Amino acid sequence: MDLSVFSPLCVDLDGTLIKNDVLFISWKLLLKKNFFHAIMVLFTAIKGRAFFKQQLAKVSPVLPENLDYNLPFLEFLKQYKKQKSGVLVLATATDIHLAQPIADYLGIFDLVIASKGSKNLRAKAKADVLCKNFGYRQYTYAGNAYDDIAVWDCSKHTISVNLSLRARRALKNRQITFDLCFE
Repeated sequence: MDLSVFSPLCVDLDGTLIKNDVLFISWKLLLKKNFFHAIMVLFTAIKGRAFFKQQLAKVSPVLPENLDYNLPFLEFLKQYKKQKSGVLVLATATDIHLAQPIADYLGIFDLVIASKGSKNLRAKAKADVLCKNFGYRQYTYAGNAYDDIAVWDCSKHTISVNLSLRARRALKNRQITFDLCFE
């Protein structure tokens, strides 16, 4: 299969590339390590979700080698990269301080687009950034969740990975057809 039709391929992190949520893992690690510090970080949420994510990422990094990757999908991404099919982008609402080490560890991504403390890149905000970078309906997006529907709406090609029940229900009356599906 010629995978170049999917270029640029933008990949969500939480629930898609990995089976769980990096923010939750980071939060859980901080709670175990220092409950008091975790509560102090929680108060930074007053300044917004993106700021909270940034502060949590700075004090509670996650080791990429310990994450539970979606292996069939990861193998697909490695094949995409091996075939030199095009640009591969990690596009996530996760803070850049957590996302970049994961991308570096895997060594397959050309670019990381992530939240950076002032703007939470999820749903429409992520779609807007991807459209600005690649053009409306000029990229492929792989995701799994309800928030990814806004991004799929602006994509040329769509890939689902372990599609959530909430997303399945919301997609019943939508005109989104997936080019590829991974379970």
